[in-house]
Amino acid sequence: MTCSVRASLVVVTLGAFVSACGGSATPAPADAASDVSTSSDASPSSDVSTSSDASPSADTSPPSDGATSSDASPTTDASVPPTDGATARCTVDNSASAVAARGGFLEVCADPVREPRAVCGDGSPYRFSYRPAPAGTSRGLMVFFQGGGACNDYVTCWGNDGVGGTGRRVVTMTNNRTGPQVDPTTRRPLGIMAADEPTNPLAAYDVVFGSYCTGDLGQGSRDEVLTRPADASPTAPAMIPTYFHGGDNVAAVLAFAQRTFPSPARVVVTGSSAGAYTSLAAVIPLAAMYPATTRIVYLGDAGAGVGIPTFDAQFDAVVTRFDGHDGGRVVRFAELTFQADRTQRAFTTAAFRAAATFQAGLRTLLEGRATRHPMNFRYFAPPGDCHTSLPNAALFQQYVMAADGSFAPAVPAVRPNPAFTLDGVGIAAWIRALVEPDAAIGADARNLAGPWTTVSEDCPLPNASAL
Repeated sequence: MTCSVRASLVVVTLGAFVSACGGSATPAPADAASDVSTSSDASPSSDVSTSSDASPSADTSPPSDGATSSDASPTTDASVPPTDGATARCTVDNSASAVAARGGFLEVCADPVREPRAVCGDGSPYRFSYRPAPAGTSRGLMVFFQGGGACNDYVTCWGNDGVGGTGRRVVTMTNNRTGPQVDPTTRRPLGIMAADEPTNPLAAYDVVFGSYCTGDLGQGSRDEVLTRPADASPTAPAMIPTYFHGGDNVAAVLAFAQRTFPSPARVVVTGSSAGAYTSLAAVIPLAAMYPATTRIVYLGDAGAGVGIPTFDAQFDAVVTRFDGHDGGRVVRFAELTFQADRTQRAFTTAAFRAAATFQAGLRTLLEGRATRHPMNFRYFAPPGDCHTSLPNAALFQQYVMAADGSFAPAVPAVRPNPAFTLDGVGIAAWIRALVEPDAAIGADARNLAGPWTTVSEDCPLPNASAL
């Protein structure tokens, strides 16, 4: 069975989501575009070997779906209509040095036969990546969807100049971020991707990493020719064919996960920022793809949907669908978000952009979900205005700031990180209690938050606005 995310759920109306920030008239906040780690695309470091697949029937040698011909730049001539499929044949680089630069992740091209519409916003071929656990050690499958903003018109997608300048509200519309964030020196994957972190409850999971390059929260399947507005730069291209094919890309990622890891003991679907919305949309097809998997968990990071009533209603609908009523399937849902998240505030309606009103709205939202879904919903909401937690180097251990503003791990090491500890429960223990127990959610995975009456706009984390 191959299940399409497009047919299952459209989580949020993209136009409403982007126009909440003022549409093309509002410059992109620095957090949403420029303050983003690009270390996964850094120059290669030393060669490393890659581990073999833990799934019995899987074949984790790099698929041959991608061709080896050179890429070509997508056209911006409006006389050329958007087409199915990429503007160039897909290539991957799985040389030892390239894999090392991606923290051990192997690149994959979307299958041009099975998924001909899987392309980025500029029409370039869609690539993503994966990392199998060492043979015989896998405890489950994590499907992680990357974040990177949202857009729905010429300026929010391409900038005032048509090439990514002022007004752009996405990190990229091309496929140049195919792996997770890594330490720029060691190339070690950060946060929840760190396979060598002793307290990471998902360290021994197979991982499929869904890259994001369409600006549509991973839910589109349409072509548009975007026209330059009158107030844009007169030197910008008059029209740009744009491929909102995020839903097609997500379908390709899920199909690959099913083919490569056919029988995981557990499935955790997660994502940060825009990827939190994408991962919620993937819950229904993943549940259909893995009918024999008894433990499926959704973990949304920094994408709670404050000020977006349509998302809240649709979130409730999905949680209710999998709450076990009438003997049905149970999926566990959880939200991880800082109470005054600066980037979520920038992407919501004006009524919630101040830290205090956002925090009050978040409290209402999370406590309401917990009341309506006591059996299969939990939240973890630390104080502060950081954006995203799961990709952060300090997720499991404390980092300290030096006089020059740089961060480094505390010496001696401090685990759990106090910034991710609430009521005596560290984030690793909370995630483990959410994911591991079979009968019910563990006691440590309770609803936890910092003091709601105090608003903090500080952030004790390195690279705290990464998407």
